[in-house]
Amino acid sequence: MLKRLLSMLMCLVMLASAAQIATAEQGCAHAQKRQVAVGQPPVYISEGGSGHRVIVDTMLYWECVSCGERFSGKPGDSIITREGHTFVNNVCSRCGYAEKLLGALKSNGTITLNVGQRLQLVPTFATYSGWTVTGYKSSRPWVAIVSATGEVTAIAEGSATITVTTANKKKATLRVKVVNPFKPTGVSIAQGKSITVSLGQTLQLSAVLAPATAQSALTWKTSKKRVAVVSGSGLVTPLKEGTAKITVTTANKKKATIKVKVVDPYKPTGVAITGGGVTLQVGQTLQLGAVVAPATARTTLSWKSGRRRVAVVSSTGLVTALRPGKATITVTTANKKKARITVRVVR
Repeated sequence: MLKRLLSMLMCLVMLASAAQIATAEQGCAHAQKRQVAVGQPPVYISEGGSGHRVIVDTMLYWECVSCGERFSGKPGDSIITREGHTFVNNVCSRCGYAEKLLGALKSNGTITLNVGQRLQLVPTFATYSGWTVTGYKSSRPWVAIVSATGEVTAIAEGSATITVTTANKKKATLRVKVVNPFKPTGVSIAQGKSITVSLGQTLQLSAVLAPATAQSALTWKTSKKRVAVVSGSGLVTPLKEGTAKITVTTANKKKATIKVKVVDPYKPTGVAITGGGVTLQVGQTLQLGAVVAPATARTTLSWKSGRRRVAVVSSTGLVTALRPGKATITVTTANKKKARITVRVVR
């Protein structure tokens, strides 16, 4: 009886072995295959919108997911690739596969932001597009802050360094310079560095701020109130001849100055005598005239003869020859501008 049982057991073992051999001879169906980098752990490659973001630039081969058999060459139409990952925060929501950083982050230099402006940081990588960021940090949060998702907000003027760190301790930095677009960096006066204005006129000065977005309260000041005064809006009123410096100042102490020269448009700057020939015979008369400059000048004139025995001149410039000789006739303006002419009297 025991011998019969042992014989039946051996038959069963032989049948099982035969079945295994038959199965092996049939081979694997290779229903699913995946692409793998030679010499590297299996890395799933981006295929047809599968969601893969891992890029491998080495030689690739194909491996059966079920039996591990490898195939060389490019995949054909009959190859069924492994189902792609679906990454959420760089971890596959289906299988838990976590992307690992192979390369180094790229630092992006310096960027300038206006106060109140925001910037979303997007880290990039030197050799690999998969990443896991573990944190962002600002070196000067009173200048610029950064959120956990990498959004930078400019707070106040200054510079701050933003650092991003990955799960494997790779880092990159970005220098953020924060400026106030409304703060003047300079001021100038549109009318230039110097200007002339006449008594009786007014002059409206205007300030130009830099940059063009700048805004500021302005104060105006004169160096000589006796010569010219200036209002809070930059209106200059001349009071007497002379020169005054008008200065405009911004709220942050940026300054510009213009030199204002005040002139009297009615005040002669010169005079000349007209009237023809200067040789007269005894008893003859000659009407002299005077021309003052500038054309707007207004003044009284006084006439005088240097030798009244030879020739005399009236208050209107009429010369009368009295005896042979020479006489100098002088005309003088109210502000002491003079002109002379010599009259020769003959018989």
